[in-house]
Amino acid sequence: MDLSKIAIKKIRELIVFTAFLVVVLWKFDVVLDVLKAIWGILFPFVLGGAIAFVTNVPMSFLEKKIFTKIKKENKVHLLIMGQLQERYKNYREPQKYMAAGVYPYFREITSKQMTEVTDIDGHKILMFGSNAYQGLTNDQRVIDAAKAALDKYGSGCAGSRFLNGTLDLHVQLEKELAEFMGKDETLCFSTGFSVNQGVLACVVGRNDYIICDDRDHASIVDGRRLSFATQLHYKHNDMEDLERVLSKLPQEIGRASCRERV
Repeated sequence: MDLSKIAIKKIRELIVFTAFLVVVLWKFDVVLDVLKAIWGILFPFVLGGAIAFVTNVPMSFLEKKIFTKIKKENKVHLLIMGQLQERYKNYREPQKYMAAGVYPYFREITSKQMTEVTDIDGHKILMFGSNAYQGLTNDQRVIDAAKAALDKYGSGCAGSRFLNGTLDLHVQLEKELAEFMGKDETLCFSTGFSVNQGVLACVVGRNDYIICDDRDHASIVDGRRLSFATQLHYKHNDMEDLERVLSKLPQEIGRASCRERV
C-alpha cells in the first residue's frame, strides 16, 4: 500500500472516530448544541465509504463495527414499519364517518371566510371555527393592498426571513407595530404555531424550567420541547397548583410559565 492510501485511511479513521466521540458525548448532553447542527452523524460514514470506494482502501475495524450497527438498526426500523402498516391497513374508521356525512375534518369551502361560508356542495354554513377575529381577511383595503403586493413582489418570498426572504414590507410592518405597542422592536411570524416554536426555544435553555398548563396547545408543547428546559406541569387554570409547583423550585433558577389565551 503506497503512502497516499495510508494517509487517506488514517484521515478517514480520524473522521469516523471524531464522529463516534461526538455521538457518545451527545448522549450525555456534553457537546454544545451547535455541534449537533454542524455534525450530521451519517456524514463521516458516507465520506469514509466514498473514499474507500474511490481509493479501494478497505474499511477499518471501527468503521465495520459502526456500519454493522447501522445496518442492524435499519432492519429493526423496517420491521417496526412493517408491523405498523399491517396494523393500520384495515383501519377504516374515517371512511365510515365520511360515508355518514359527519366527518368534521378537511371540509372544502368555496367562499370567503365570513360568518357564513359555502361548502363544496353549495350549502350555506355558519362558521364558528374561524381565527379571523377582526374580519380583516375580507376587508377591501387589505385585499387591494394584497393585490398590489402580488404585482410588485410576486406570489412568494422565495426564501426564509433569515436569508433572502425579508421584504421592505416586513420591516415596515414591524416598525409600525413596535410604535403602536410602545416597544423598541417587534418580530412578525406567519402563524401563531411558529411563534411558540421559535420564541420558547430561544428564551429558555437547558438549565431553566418551564411550568406548563397541562392543556397547553400543541404549539406550546413543541416549543418547550425544542428548548431542552425541564418541563413541569400544573392543573388546567389552577393557580393554587401553579403556586405549589413554583414553591418547589430553587429561587435562583430561571423559570417560565406557559399558558394560552385569546
